Amino acid sequence: MPRPRTQRPGPSGTTGPERYPEIIGGLSVALAETFKITYPDIKNPQTSHWEGVTAVFDRLL
Repeated sequence: MPRPRTQRPGPSGTTGPERYPEIIGGLSVALAETFKITYPDIKNPQTSHWEGVTAVFDRLL
């Protein structure tokens, strides 16, 4: 019989919803860095830029 999966605590020792702000913050930083790498000269991204960056995230997540 397979063993039940246990949830590992995060770096701060918390699990579950308590970590959502940390996870969402990390994803926001990753999104911003993806914009900088993909479109280094863009200051005000348009729809086409967002579509390109979200396509990268869709493949990664």
